[in-house]
Amino acid sequence: VSSKNRKKLQAWWPWPRVNALQLDPALNRLFTAGRDSIIRIWSVNQHKQDPYIASMEHHTDWVNDIVLCCNGKTLISASSDTTVKVWNAHKGFCMSTLRTHKVKQLIQFSVSLV
Repeated sequence: VSSKNRKKLQAWWPWPRVNALQLDPALNRLFTAGRDSIIRIWSVNQHKQDPYIASMEHHTDWVNDIVLCCNGKTLISASSDTTVKVWNAHKGFCMSTLRTHKVKQLIQFSVSLV
């Protein structure tokens, strides 16, 4: 890992600072959410020299949970700032913010139509 990449990794390392992970196997991306209020996108492609792709920053407190849905197109995050945010996971921007009284975790489920 280059020194530039090492600094990016140190921003959220060690793992206790990461509260949630979501893997998008179709695009080989890992989403991490942590105590610094930032959601980061990483490449899990072994041949990519720089694993850092982008940051998604709109929360003002710890990001406690994230859920990837809609075939990897949408990421939903819950934060200690009492918001739930809906993100475009491919482009990294916040599409909507829902204000809550207290939310710390999201429930992930899938629906199968038979």
